[in-house]
Amino acid sequence: MQVVLRWALQRGFAPIPRSASPAHLADNLRALALPPLPPQLLALVDNLQYLVASGVSKAVALEH
Repeated sequence: MQVVLRWALQRGFAPIPRSASPAHLADNLRALALPPLPPQLLALVDNLQYLVASGVSKAVALEH
């Protein structure tokens, strides 16, 4: 979830996650401290709906 929150922040969205669990709330706040996601990961999340819609079910490896 932290990666998705970080992605949303980098894309200019204002995510409003909710949780009744103090531990989950703390996890959500940690997304603010993550370093910026690399362009490859941003693009992967940007295109996630297309991967799901196309039936791709295998993991996509990112080059480091």
